[in-house]
Amino acid sequence: MKISGKKNIGKIHSIKGIDKKEKTIPVSQVERADESDSVEISEGVKEIAMAKEIISMLPETRTEVVSEIKISVEDGTYHRESKKVAKKLVDESVAIAKNKKR
Repeated sequence: MKISGKKNIGKIHSIKGIDKKEKTIPVSQVERADESDSVEISEGVKEIAMAKEIISMLPETRTEVVSEIKISVEDGTYHRESKKVAKKLVDESVAIAKNKKR
């Protein structure tokens, strides 16, 4: 059987008894959940939610620190001890590598 055009689909719906409108059930007829049903959120999830909330309240960048560094770089007065910078880079790399092994 070959069906073409939307008009024929409507005929098939009427033959098969398919109503185009979805059936809805009034709220009064919907079964209510038992009072004993509950949802528990683990402590870890609560901590993550709290951390996300705290982070969302922080400014995206610390503008006062960035502006101070920017001025000192432009003035040529920005200096950091290279050994401290190198140590921090190595320490962070080691920490990242340890976390990847877990």
